[in-house]
Amino acid sequence: MKDVFVDGVLGAGFSKGAVRVRFYGLDMGQEVRQEHNLSLVMTVEGFLEVHAKFAEVMAQLKKSGLVKELPPAGGAGAAPVSPNFA
Repeated sequence: MKDVFVDGVLGAGFSKGAVRVRFYGLDMGQEVRQEHNLSLVMTVEGFLEVHAKFAEVMAQLKKSGLVKELPPAGGAGAAPVSPNFA
């Protein structure tokens, strides 16, 4: 088995019946840039399994204090700005 380290996700999508995720590693040359280094293609079922496992890991990270909850976008209880809500 081969392990590949990635620094982040360039993008993800669904095409031709498969979930496709493109990862990057940082190129630390003269100019630091994100360089595509891995594509992961999986079935929808496989993606759902990955999602469930990542949710478990996220819960563990939050419980241990390594990750904190982010407030909802726009802040909780933000007043509507549309005249339709006046």
